[in-house]
Amino acid sequence: MEPQPQTWYEKGCKAEENGQPGLALECYQKFLAAYERGAFSGDDELAVGTYINAGVLLSEQGQDQEACRYHDRAIELKPDFAIAWLNRSIAYTGLGLFDKALTDAFKAIALDPEYIDSQRMLAQIYIYGYRDFAAALKQLEKVSELDVNCGEAYFLRGEALLGLGQTEQALCNFRDALVMGLPTRDLELEAREHCRRLAPEYYQTWDETVAELDPLSSTERRPYDMVSAFLGRI
Repeated sequence: MEPQPQTWYEKGCKAEENGQPGLALECYQKFLAAYERGAFSGDDELAVGTYINAGVLLSEQGQDQEACRYHDRAIELKPDFAIAWLNRSIAYTGLGLFDKALTDAFKAIALDPEYIDSQRMLAQIYIYGYRDFAAALKQLEKVSELDVNCGEAYFLRGEALLGLGQTEQALCNFRDALVMGLPTRDLELEAREHCRRLAPEYYQTWDETVAELDPLSSTERRPYDMVSAFLGRI
């Protein structure tokens, strides 16, 4: 007997919790297929969230084009949902479509100016998409207004200052990012690596740790990899 559509959704959530993204995506897709067939008088809000979840999982697998299609549908169902616009912005960044990513980030901010992830996303697009470091620094002022202790904001400020050649200030911000805390190991390693390069006399002891834990340097990462490291699962 075929499971009820909501059961597929629940199975998908459980698979995500258990670290099984492939299975989670498969379950979400079955739920959404049933929703689109009209197989149940489902909750549109639940469908929107599922489209976004599936889109995020697709982006994490490098399938950003397909992810955009899922986020398109989420936006069609709920055009005033900032998170849907933000996640499509992330997918566009993965495709290198920075103009579209910028437009969606602005839309997400217009819908919910207090949502810090959208404000931070805009700064990331300025840095990694356009290398407009001055615009990024201005945008990060807004991020800090929302959360003065945001470690990611300090990290991004360090990246922007580094791009402007202001190495001493960049170093201070990378240090502050480590003090404030960063949400992923990748970002912590990036911050430590920056500190090591900018002040090797103080940070030589980090060399072995960074090489052992993360041999992939930041120069080898796609812009999306940096963005996903900041935002993670929405």
